Amino acid sequence: MTGHRAILKELLQTEKLTLPAIAQKMGWESPRSVAHKLAGRRDWKAGELEKMCEIAGITLIQLAQQADDLVLAKHKESLDAAAIVDRLPPEKRPLALDMLKAIEGG
Repeated sequence: MTGHRAILKELLQTEKLTLPAIAQKMGWESPRSVAHKLAGRRDWKAGELEKMCEIAGITLIQLAQQADDLVLAKHKESLDAAAIVDRLPPEKRPLALDMLKAIEGG
């Protein structure tokens, strides 16, 4: 597996997004901020990683499934369940959550 920053960098390059374009979408003044974040020289602030994922065309859950350095849940199955719920149409998501709650309750 690969680190989340490398995955994001590759996805952004695939989308042919330049550092200035990414910075603009992130609401940052400097393209250097993008380079620093993707290189790991600066940490992500609240909401930044999720927004960067959106720009790259991936969800935070999908990124965590691929990355070896991003922990969002205790178990891999939790990420798999979240990814499934993410793919469901909005009207089916409550049903999926109800089913998980029923399983949890025994």
